Amino acid sequence: MADKSSGKNATDTTSAGKQRPDPDTLHPGPEAESGQQPALAAQESAASGQQSAAPDQGQEPPALSENRPSPARLAGHGRPSPAQLADQAGTTTPKRPARGRPTPARLAQSVRTADADARRAVRKLVQGELPRQPRSLVENLAGGPYSQARTRAVSDADSRETIDLALRVAEGMFRFGGGALDAESSIVAIAAAYGLRDIEVDITNQSVKVNYPDTSGEPVSMMRVVRSWSQNYGGLARIHQFVREISEGKISRDEASQKLQTIMTSPKPFPKWIVIGASALAGATLTGVTGGGFFSCMVAFFNTLMAQFLARQLGRWRLPEFFTMAACAMVITLTAIAMYSTGLPVVTGFIVAGGIILLLPTGRVISATQDAINGFPVTAAGRFSSAFLVLSGLVSGIALAVVTGALLGIGRIDVTEEPLAVPPLLLGALLVVATSSLAVAEQTRPGYVLPTAVVGLAGLLVMNGYLALGASSVLGPAVGATVVGIGARLVGHWLHVPQLVIAVPGVTFLLPGLMLFRSLYGMTVESIASVEAFVGLFNALTVTFSIAGGVVLGDTLVRPFTGAEGPEAKRNRRR
Repeated sequence: MADKSSGKNATDTTSAGKQRPDPDTLHPGPEAESGQQPALAAQESAASGQQSAAPDQGQEPPALSENRPSPARLAGHGRPSPAQLADQAGTTTPKRPARGRPTPARLAQSVRTADADARRAVRKLVQGELPRQPRSLVENLAGGPYSQARTRAVSDADSRETIDLALRVAEGMFRFGGGALDAESSIVAIAAAYGLRDIEVDITNQSVKVNYPDTSGEPVSMMRVVRSWSQNYGGLARIHQFVREISEGKISRDEASQKLQTIMTSPKPFPKWIVIGASALAGATLTGVTGGGFFSCMVAFFNTLMAQFLARQLGRWRLPEFFTMAACAMVITLTAIAMYSTGLPVVTGFIVAGGIILLLPTGRVISATQDAINGFPVTAAGRFSSAFLVLSGLVSGIALAVVTGALLGIGRIDVTEEPLAVPPLLLGALLVVATSSLAVAEQTRPGYVLPTAVVGLAGLLVMNGYLALGASSVLGPAVGATVVGIGARLVGHWLHVPQLVIAVPGVTFLLPGLMLFRSLYGMTVESIASVEAFVGLFNALTVTFSIAGGVVLGDTLVRPFTGAEGPEAKRNRRR
């Protein structure tokens, strides 16, 4: 009996120890929680000790074990929420403001922002314009063919080689007939692609100078002089594409140096005999475009052929350009006068006009005008001086031929003959042949000949349409030249070549060779009409410069629309 009662008491004691505690006792409020944690830990320890002794005293009833909550359940049950704790403390939870309803702080901030904007607008109205800060040359590449150039890190050891490469590229562009803007852009693009950003470029007619700071900040200058010239538009196009590859990061500097050497030493696209034949064909077809007949075109062909051979021979003797041009103009004019004296059905003025157009420094005048407009006055002055020297040689040669013919007893020729009517289809065909021949004579690559002819034909159609409206004949060539400039820029952007490669052959037919010859003949032979001759000469020069200005205008109008090269170029322009 005693054992049973003791066992029962032990069981009752264990059951009492297993009794579910009060949640308020296990989880007091925040003010008493820290003080009751040790007591709670002791109670849990005693409970665990009693659980470990239970197997010795007897197995616990299944019902009690199943209904007993777990410690995790006890921990989560009865814990007051933050809202209940706040209610017990006599406080309430702050409520968020309704969406869309501005708070007083936000209203005050909006008022301050509006007030600052108003003050800024008033300041712009009454304050003077701030001085313009210096602009990096790399930023000028935006909108051009090298706008994708990026600046990389570079050391002092590589800077000199980079600038030397850039100067060699600029020298090649000048030698092959490029403009100052293209040369400067190529220097800046190459320097930026190989790590030099803060550089200054100074370009004159015959020299290129670059100044840049080294890593210590000391200025370093390098210069290269252009001592020879060679009409090679094929080489100019290759250099242009070569610089594009550098700016896109496709070529390392060592590879670029070797490739540039290959370009500079490569032969021209066409051999000499093809160039001479193309020049003679261009002279003949230009005579037909101006209104000369079939016999006049044949005479112009052989006439131009002799002038080309003479120019090459005098070039081998290193005769100055002034005398070379004078000799060629004299041969062309004297031969035309001699043919006229034989009674052949030829028109002297148109024969001379076709030959003189080929000798005019078209590319030089266009480049000089472009340099003057783009902010290179020294280079423009040098090229204008050179162009006027060539023009003076042509004037001297024509005048000398006219005087020589008069001394030989050749009667006066009629320089006021009206041009023959040319059917539109034949005129277009003659122009395509003439422009293509001029492109070959300028050593353009074969793939650019047909696009050049199409651009020239577009200029002819627009000019004839403009003149058909009864507009001024002086402005007609300028309008046609503007169209040629626009087309040359678009085609050049498509083929990745400079605009001059397409524009110069495409605009040559617009030059006033007939007007120039008539004016010079009136000045030297018919002294009575010398005033009209001077006016005619002035008009011829005006038309020539208006043609050059039209080409530059067309290039300028289209440049903003052809500078973008896609997303990468847009990101570079936002630098």
